[in-house]
Amino acid sequence: TLLVNERMLESYVIARDRFLTPTGKMFPGVGR
Repeated sequence: TLLVNERMLESYVIARDRFLTPTGKMFPGVGR
């Protein structure tokens, strides 16, 4: 399970870095 969690975390970081907005929010419309 630890390996799966690490892979999920890695995928999250990659997606975050890829879709992160300049303001630092992944989903700019959610916080309004």
